[in-house]
Amino acid sequence: MTQQQFNHSTTVRELYDALEVRLPRTLSCDWDNDGLSCCPDPDALVRGVLVALDPTEEAVAEAARRGCNVVLTHHPMLFRGIKAVDGENTMSRKVISLVKAGISTIAFHTRLDAADGGVNDILAARLGLLDVVPFGDDGNAQKKPIGRVGTLPAEITLEAFAALVAERLTVPATAEAYAAISSETAEAVRANAATAGDSTAETAENAKITVSATVAQPCKTGAQPQLENAQMAYIPPEAPQRSPIVYAGPGKAVRRVAVLGGSGEDDVAAAIAVGADTYVTGDYHYHTLCDAPYGPINLVEAGHYFTEFPVCAHLAEMAARICPGVPVYVLGGTAVRCIR
Repeated sequence: MTQQQFNHSTTVRELYDALEVRLPRTLSCDWDNDGLSCCPDPDALVRGVLVALDPTEEAVAEAARRGCNVVLTHHPMLFRGIKAVDGENTMSRKVISLVKAGISTIAFHTRLDAADGGVNDILAARLGLLDVVPFGDDGNAQKKPIGRVGTLPAEITLEAFAALVAERLTVPATAEAYAAISSETAEAVRANAATAGDSTAETAENAKITVSATVAQPCKTGAQPQLENAQMAYIPPEAPQRSPIVYAGPGKAVRRVAVLGGSGEDDVAAAIAVGADTYVTGDYHYHTLCDAPYGPINLVEAGHYFTEFPVCAHLAEMAARICPGVPVYVLGGTAVRCIR
């Protein structure tokens, strides 16, 4: 389909309001600063949505190239504030580019971590955990824990589990692989929600992820989106990006696993308290890992980006349902690289 064929009347503000119903601010930690952060025109009709984990300059440029006027992310753009808009640093350049192009940024951060069917339910499902329940400190008005803990179908070694995490969190380089892993994860999220006895319509809605196997072809600046009978498309990295796994611990067999996407080091004690033998998060300080062999729990560092990127399919699905017919793109891959 082309942009001229769309028949919808959803504005940027209405898109944000509809997402906020699903992801209320009462789930946000009190220190967070997400939401509708840069909005040149809240009454503009949504022409296209680019979903990414981070609102980088690359994401902004890709949105402009594809005719999108919304960049929807997990991480907020204006998290620590900005002192000048002079083009001298990446933050000010992004603000200038967004305003000039009429592109708005929307982010759902810690509320998407805590939400049913959000970052950590998806991470738990991606790693094959069963009987998943919340754990950890909440820090939000609803008193809802952010982390999740569950069990593997069978006990495996720490080394084997680390390899499984690396494989399951790899960012695919093809639309077919992305669609397959996203659909498989969605089914696991739904199964876990059913096992937990959560039969609410909202949980079922949040768990539904059906990304089509459509690859977004490169396009020039100002080109109209071409999605050929699909509303959503995946913009892959040039090659698969594998999670850079670092792990340490007493070497316990792995069965009960706690997860928290992103920076979850503060919840190590909470993971121990719920009986986890292994805890997966995005990043730890060196000394935390250095001490892990002498402690009670295995620690697996799977990369901040890689533990949270899977939620982008969920954001894309929600945006597509709210704005029928509007092209929605998922931008895959990170510029943070490692040598293996």
